[in-house]
Amino acid sequence: MSSVVLRARAIRVSIALAIATAGGTAVTWQFADHANAATPAAAGEAAAAKAKAKGKHPSPKARKALKVARSKRGKPYRYGAAGPNAFDCSGFTQYSYKRAGIKLPRTAAQQYRATWHIKKSKRLPGDLVFFGSGANKYHVGIYAGKGWMWDAPHSGSHVHKRKIYTSKVAYGRVKHGWPAKVYRRSGVESKPMGSLRYDQPAG
Repeated sequence: MSSVVLRARAIRVSIALAIATAGGTAVTWQFADHANAATPAAAGEAAAAKAKAKGKHPSPKARKALKVARSKRGKPYRYGAAGPNAFDCSGFTQYSYKRAGIKLPRTAAQQYRATWHIKKSKRLPGDLVFFGSGANKYHVGIYAGKGWMWDAPHSGSHVHKRKIYTSKVAYGRVKHGWPAKVYRRSGVESKPMGSLRYDQPAG
């Protein structure tokens, strides 16, 4: 315990004793309650711990996947490519998570079915961003935070970070391992769809 905290407690005890001697019991309790309030540093640590407990920070594997994604800035798009020197959209996300130690299936639609579906308000860096209606996802990127994503967009382009240009997207959180036993859509649990395997070719 720091000397500053010890001195502060000694001062509070002295004040409380002086007031109690003068008959100020009610005021003594007021000082005691105020004295037990958390210091700014402790409050910050508590808030960080609470935020972490609520899942407001990406997992270590998600952070690693995002780091891998950033490292591929400028690599060209090539249909059917999954790295390390060229990518299509789902090959890029698959490669990034593979380097983080997690296997994902090959296509955007398969990856969508292999993630926990989350609301926009719950998205975190490292989550996957899906484009397309319903389960028919045709494009995927990696959420970078603050409305941005990393992706390999289309022929003639390259891996880069860009603003998510539409609100009509879905978000999926990658869990450790695939296929997951349960998939979550809008907070409702359901059984996995189909019997996809890692080695299915890109569609």
